Amino acid sequence: MVNKLISTFVVLFALASSMPADLEVKQILTGEYDGFKTFINSFMDGYTGTTFNLPATCFSQDQQNTLNQNIVSLFFSILQFKKAAVATNAKAFLDNFATYSYGCGLNEITENWVADIKAKSEFWILANFVESEKEIVAAMHQAYVYLGEEKWSQAGQSFGVAMSHMVPAPTSSLQSGRPMYMNFFNGFLLGLQKNPLVPSACYLDLTDLFQYTENVATDIKQMLAFNMIGFAAFSSDYVRFVENVGYANSDCDFTYLATFLTENGFEIILNNYLASGSTTKTLSETIADCSSNYNECGQAAGTLVQTLLGWGI
Repeated sequence: MVNKLISTFVVLFALASSMPADLEVKQILTGEYDGFKTFINSFMDGYTGTTFNLPATCFSQDQQNTLNQNIVSLFFSILQFKKAAVATNAKAFLDNFATYSYGCGLNEITENWVADIKAKSEFWILANFVESEKEIVAAMHQAYVYLGEEKWSQAGQSFGVAMSHMVPAPTSSLQSGRPMYMNFFNGFLLGLQKNPLVPSACYLDLTDLFQYTENVATDIKQMLAFNMIGFAAFSSDYVRFVENVGYANSDCDFTYLATFLTENGFEIILNNYLASGSTTKTLSETIADCSSNYNECGQAAGTLVQTLLGWGI
């Protein structure tokens, strides 16, 4: 334990003594330095251990500024040995990142860390920081050095590695674990959105409904195996499932879909198809091969449905 503390102190001292002179705090706080999106893109690479390519529309200038402030605050809380502040600033960055990255195809990752933090609180982040303090400080030190050298990609990746120790990345289908249909469905709902940058009430209802449907199915499976966890969870999960059915019926305009059961339904779809130009062809090509990215495939399917039906959520 003593050796660990000594080595951590050495790394922190190195961080303090190697702050790049040309990287002013004001410059970071205002988001005026170049390469921020490269930094963030690589942050996801380092955080998950996989490769991401964020859309160019992700993160407005104001959002970049806020994330910059979060990052700087996190750097300095580590530098000043303020461990409680480390957890607070890490949570602030991850919460803001999850909010701002909506529509960037990262829901699978961000929804998991938001749920983990909500369930386990900042103390969980703090405990993870204490457990892996040496590794986190070393990665942050490397990130800071790279920032001074304007090596945005390497800086972001090092920062992502540090964050993965504080809030471990969820197992995902991009790595090996999450069911493919969940990624497809999440993407499908995103594609159905009328405004993909702002989550609608219907989108949120259907996302929750899907989650509670899966929870109920898991509970039933556990109950059939005489696992008491299933019996304990089933009642509350079922109540939430029923509640969300009601919310979805209220917030989603499903009545419009009845139009497609009439004689006019096919005509509406045909007219929308003819008016869409090459859009449907491009979306269909994406859907034809889902193996590389089920979330992107689902999003294309949702957008195709919205295009042909003229209906979204």
